[in-house]
Amino acid sequence: MFYFFLSLFSALLYWSAGFFLLFKIKHLKKVNQNDKTGISVVIPVRNEINRISPLLNSLKKQSHKNIEIIIVDDNSEDRTAEYCREKGFRVFSIKNKPDEWNGKSYACFKGAEKTKEKLILFLDADVEIKSDFIGILVSNYKKGIISVQPYHIPGSFTETLSFFFNVITASTAFSVFSDIKKNPVLFGPCILISRKDYFSFGGHSSVKGSPVDDISLALSASKSNIAIENFYGKDEISYRMYPEGISSIAEGWGKNTAFGSVHTDKSTVLLTVIWITGLINSILYFISSSLLFPGPATLFLAAFIYLLYSAQLYWISNKIGKFSMASIFIYPLHLIFFILVFFASLYNTFILGNVSWKGRQLHTKK
Repeated sequence: MFYFFLSLFSALLYWSAGFFLLFKIKHLKKVNQNDKTGISVVIPVRNEINRISPLLNSLKKQSHKNIEIIIVDDNSEDRTAEYCREKGFRVFSIKNKPDEWNGKSYACFKGAEKTKEKLILFLDADVEIKSDFIGILVSNYKKGIISVQPYHIPGSFTETLSFFFNVITASTAFSVFSDIKKNPVLFGPCILISRKDYFSFGGHSSVKGSPVDDISLALSASKSNIAIENFYGKDEISYRMYPEGISSIAEGWGKNTAFGSVHTDKSTVLLTVIWITGLINSILYFISSSLLFPGPATLFLAAFIYLLYSAQLYWISNKIGKFSMASIFIYPLHLIFFILVFFASLYNTFILGNVSWKGRQLHTKK
């Protein structure tokens, strides 16, 4: 009986850590959209023919009318540029990117140079926005930088494998220990900044060698005393994540997971480790109780702990995306995938010194 209550108590301690990972999560305020400030939308693209259509369609429906849209094609190998032009959008193509630039930073910077409006909004090609999103974003903007992490709406089971990555990403900005001044972060899919502030610290040119532009951009902006505020999207902005399949998911998250963990607040990292350790223990305890030490008490406790974590994960999932109960219930698969990709990311980032992304090798060592 002592072992029973000791196991239950320790499981509850690990489990409770999960409630503090998104403790400070916040959303954009649905304020009156009276602000008519001009905004330039910069969209860097590379091989996005199968992803970009929802964004282009949603941009045409925006209630905020003072919008300039600039699409920068980073030497796509498919028909992305042609497709965007056919849809009536202005596209600038990059043919000779300098070797010292990593990732999408060069496309973002060249796009920013062509902007004319007071505000610059960087959007990833795979997001979809509601008709009032840009109006809401502009009305929420006061100073510095605003970034918004999109709500994840999986289109298939394989896309739900991004679940733990999404939780960890959100925790960098919203855990109970998060301090944006000490550990600045930005969400790359949606970043809003004034044109004046952007060029005051060099924008993406100040992080041109980084494979993870959003984290590096946050650090660079913070050094110039530019305020940062982060939000999590709900119904205003959403995306699917790597619909091409498992290899695309592994490549996408493998590119930035290790780098991001190094620049996350250490208390948040510890909190995450405690929570994930509890998740691993819940799986191991369930297996051992079923196969090695079967008995009514141990089986009940194992099932109870497993259901407890499943309920918590489903509660968390509703904060960051739209996941089915069935996909959350088989969380061991998602956790194993997360752990494998995370350690592969560590190895590629810090041992090999390069990661793959969209047919290119990004250097992670200087």
